[in-house]
Amino acid sequence: MISEPVCEDDRAQLGLGTMIVFVSLVIISAMAAAVLIGTGGLVQTHAEATGEESTQQVADRIEIVNAVGYTDNSIDDFDHTDIDGLNEEVHRLEVTVKPAPGTEVLDLSEATVDLLGAESETLTYRDVSFDEDDFGEETALTTEDSNFFAIREIGTKESINVLSEDTQGTIVIPLGAYDDDSEWIDNDPVEQPDRLADGETAEFTITTAQGSQTTMTLDVPRNIRDEPAVSL
Repeated sequence: MISEPVCEDDRAQLGLGTMIVFVSLVIISAMAAAVLIGTGGLVQTHAEATGEESTQQVADRIEIVNAVGYTDNSIDDFDHTDIDGLNEEVHRLEVTVKPAPGTEVLDLSEATVDLLGAESETLTYRDVSFDEDDFGEETALTTEDSNFFAIREIGTKESINVLSEDTQGTIVIPLGAYDDDSEWIDNDPVEQPDRLADGETAEFTITTAQGSQTTMTLDVPRNIRDEPAVSL
């Protein structure tokens, strides 16, 4: 059997088809490469952001040293605060904190404190003055400052919001309602979380601006009637 010779037109069409297929493969490969490169870039960016966030959270950890609750029986220790009620309640919390190992500087001005007892309250920082253990007379808080906490530097009795490796601060939280009978109130009443009764439990959580959290359970002992201050 004798095969028919391939004409020039058939060869040209065959070459053109091969060229089209080749160009199509090149275009598809280029598009696939672009998608892979773009996806890889997004993954890398997300990984870097996650890594930076995790590193920041690790670098802003808080360590709780101790917690103390003051009862109404401690009235002589607070010259500028009007305290009434039974001494079977805690009217002020003082939680001493410090930067955890690996944390060089800790800024608590943007931190929040959540106090979960009978109700849940979120507290924000206020810069106040201190006179010994109590708030100073020049502090003038109003209703807008309700649900606040302050920080007193250990050893100096000064207001502080930035802690370094060798610095400890005491987070001060008055409990209950206060009016201008307390010298650090400017006319309008200030509402704080409810006082804690003997035998009651509350959960204290401090959260930094970067999202690092530290939690402590505060247990008020029973029969605190004659105690001016108790360890929680």
